[in-house]
Amino acid sequence: MFKKSILIDTNIIVDFLRGYPKSRNIFEKIEQNKIEASFSTITEAEIFSGKSCDSLEEQHKIDALLNLMKRLQVDKKTARKAGEIKRKYNTSIPDALIAATAISNNIKSIATKNKKHFSNIKEIIIEEPY
Repeated sequence: MFKKSILIDTNIIVDFLRGYPKSRNIFEKIEQNKIEASFSTITEAEIFSGKSCDSLEEQHKIDALLNLMKRLQVDKKTARKAGEIKRKYNTSIPDALIAATAISNNIKSIATKNKKHFSNIKEIIIEEPY
């Protein structure tokens, strides 16, 4: 059986960490191995920039959550694709890097609450998990 592959955007992870009930659904599917989830190292940087990460306990909680998913690096191919996305769609650099991470790794879908940040990018499908 083919599993759906999806890149998880920062806001989905943040919602889960904040305990928003609606965000549990996607992580239950990840834990049940129903979807193959990945995240960009840009998302990791965004998450660890939060004030709550001053706490070692919070850092461990985040690490446990991220370990459920595949970490995708920003390499030369991804960086150049992000530059193209930035030029073509006038997207912010972090969002361009996240989209480029998906595209460079042949992931067609991004789970996000920020549809407007990615809606112009023709190479990806936006999944609104809730």
